[in-house]
Amino acid sequence: EVRFRSMADITPVLITVGDETGNIMYYNKAWSDLTGRPMEVLLHSDWTELIATEDKERFVAVFLEAFTIKAPFTGEFRVQNTKGESRWLLAHGVPRFNADNNFVGYIAACSDITELKISQQQLQTGLEQVRLSKEAAELGTFDLDLEKGTMHWDDRCRTLFGISHNEPVTYEKDFVGGLHHDDQERILKVIESAFVKFISNGDYDVEYRTVGGEDGVVRWV
Repeated sequence: EVRFRSMADITPVLITVGDETGNIMYYNKAWSDLTGRPMEVLLHSDWTELIATEDKERFVAVFLEAFTIKAPFTGEFRVQNTKGESRWLLAHGVPRFNADNNFVGYIAACSDITELKISQQQLQTGLEQVRLSKEAAELGTFDLDLEKGTMHWDDRCRTLFGISHNEPVTYEKDFVGGLHHDDQERILKVIESAFVKFISNGDYDVEYRTVGGEDGVVRWV
């Protein structure tokens, strides 16, 4: 026990040990450092009070579902640190059993994932800004899987090729087949050369006509 406590108190990972009723009977030092609450206060408080109001119902539901069947659980929630800031924690809990295979509680470890959450939010914000910019500029984009020959077209790109359905599209049938006959040979040569390193850096900038797959309308792209 002394060895366990010594190791637990020097790690930045937040560790708790619970009993068979769901109460926590041990917090390591990292919990006091994060929350600013003395150990005796933590031990005599309801552990759910540490969880941000917005996350409490969701995380407690995850815990109770696992507790009912004595299974491992994983969940995210926010707590307030000593500066009053919200910190995101990722919790992993595993059930404990004694020598007679009786359930005696959980041991859980929480990691601070706040920076990861911030990065994810910044990425989502950036992607949303790109999406809005594309819509404002009426830009169509596509991705091509070279091995499978499949493509992903956004709505604007589908419009430029005169199709309205959301079914899968392919390079040969939809892209090549959607090129105007007079432009097809020229454009295919440009695209093929984009994959040859000694004549191209991979970029291409071209104009061509499409013939709508459904409406037959000729469009300049």
